[in-house]
Amino acid sequence: ILAGHLNAHGSIEERPAGVTGVDAMANAINTDPWPASGMSGGPALTHDRVLRGVIWAKNSQTGQGHITPVSSFEAFLQDQGLETGRPACPYPGLASFGPDASERFFGRDDSRLALANRIADHSVTAVIGAAGSGKSSLVLAGAMPRLAQTVCVGVGRVALEADCNPFRAVARTLVDFVAVDASPTAKLREIAEMAAGLENGHLNLRRDLFSAGTARHQKPIRLVLDQFEELFTLVSEQQRKPFIEMLRDAFDPQNTDLDAGLVVTLRTDF
Repeated sequence: ILAGHLNAHGSIEERPAGVTGVDAMANAINTDPWPASGMSGGPALTHDRVLRGVIWAKNSQTGQGHITPVSSFEAFLQDQGLETGRPACPYPGLASFGPDASERFFGRDDSRLALANRIADHSVTAVIGAAGSGKSSLVLAGAMPRLAQTVCVGVGRVALEADCNPFRAVARTLVDFVAVDASPTAKLREIAEMAAGLENGHLNLRRDLFSAGTARHQKPIRLVLDQFEELFTLVSEQQRKPFIEMLRDAFDPQNTDLDAGLVVTLRTDF
């Protein structure tokens, strides 16, 4: 068994050692004991299992060995125009697939197509299902990316604000469509003014915000409100009723003056 030291050039300066010597040297340089001869291609790991390089030569007679450091592989891949680093995990765990994960969202092809067509052709679309059944993923990573070339999509949640104000949640979701060139500070002021205007009726969601956003971007807008059941569990009744009336007025299918749409995800128990 050999133990070694990784120098600045990526070589391992090694010497024959007994088991005790291997453990002592490994502890001193914060690595596991190096593998025996014949382990070319093996990893050089630290105690916390961080890969430092790959062993490519090992001679039990001379006690000499070399590794190629990880940085050398990264440099080679970059020279070849290839990506480096660990690829993103395709499984988000308990979180839903969002719009940025659409390339990793597979399956449900028929449902995705049917839902995308429904959203494009209807003013209101509700995706209803049991908790954990994948409603949000189907909408955000499945259907909406299919419509990205033809519509502007704003994604929000009615109770995401600290005070669970649904009007401010909608204002924050739509602000980028109506105040594209504003600074971050200006957008915060715009959100507050929009929220107050929507709540007191001085602003009309359809006539003032959707119309302005559509004219600016030359695309219809779809407002996605995820986990819509929060409107009934977290939002006060004082705000809930006028908020529902605002949505009902804005997305009344009888209004044909503007192509605007609402998409909600909702648990079956609501």
